[in-house]
Amino acid sequence: MEILSSLAVILILQERSKILLRFADLLEQHTEEIAALETWDNGKPYEQAAKIELPMCVRLMRYYAGGY
Repeated sequence: MEILSSLAVILILQERSKILLRFADLLEQHTEEIAALETWDNGKPYEQAAKIELPMCVRLMRYYAGGY
C-alpha cells in the first residue's frame, strides 16, 4: 500500500511539473500581449513588465517545476 501511495505522489508531482513548465512556455510565448495587459490594467511601464517581471515569472515557474 505504501509503494502505491509513493507512486501516486510521484505521478502527481510529475503532472504538476508538466503543467508549470507548459505555463512558463506560454508566458514566454505571449510576453508582449501579457505585458500590454499589465500596462493597460495598472499603468505599469511596458518595459518593466516585458523585460523584468514576465521573464522573472517564467524563471520562477520553471524553478517550481523543478526545471531550474
